[in-house]
Parts: sequence; C-alpha cells; structure tokens
Amino acid sequence: MENLNYVIHLFHSGGYVMYPLLLLSFMVIAIAVERAFFYHKYSGKTFVVTHAVNELAKLQNWDEIDKVIKENPSIAKPYCRSRFT
Repeated sequence: MENLNYVIHLFHSGGYVMYPLLLLSFMVIAIAVERAFFYHKYSGKTFVVTHAVNELAKLQNWDEIDKVIKENPSIAKPYCRSRFT
C-alpha cells in the first residue's frame, strides 16, 4: 500500500502534464491489445493468403485473385491494395 501511495504522490507531483500522459498510455495499451488479438486471429492464415495471391499474380490469374480477396477480405484487401496498385 505504501508503494501505491508513493506512485500517486509522484503522479500528483508531475502536475497537469501527467493526466494527458496517463490517457495516452491507456490508449497505447488498448491499441496494443487490439493489434495482438488481430494478429493472433490471422497469424497462420496471412501467409497462406499472401502466398496464394503471389502465385496467382505470377500466373496472371486475376479472377482467382479476386476470389481469394472475396473469401478473405480482412487479410487480402490491404495486401493486394499495397502490392498491385
């Protein structure tokens, strides 16, 4: 409990600058957690989709690339947009 009181004392000693820093710290943690969930959800599938799109692009099979994008919209669209535009 003494350590918590000391941290609170240090926070108040920092003045008004500490409040925006605290808010931004919570925002950074929230973004990091969201990104961790996203990458965990798509970690194995991302490689498969990007490899498929690369191979189909080499063969210039644009209809199949469109099909892959429609089947995996959250993974494939940002990749294809940056790769082929």
